[in-house]
Amino acid sequence: RKIDLDNGWIINLGRGLDIFEKFSRFSLSNSRQENRRCKEFSVTYMYK
Repeated sequence: RKIDLDNGWIINLGRGLDIFEKFSRFSLSNSRQENRRCKEFSVTYMYK
């Protein structure tokens, strides 16, 4: 649930990488990521 960058920053994701809502197999969202709806989540940036 976190990403450690080599420049000292840590990115904590409240939900992990599962941020997109489910969509229909035949939906336009299947091929275009910008059309997908996101679940609610939080992101925290910290510097070591």
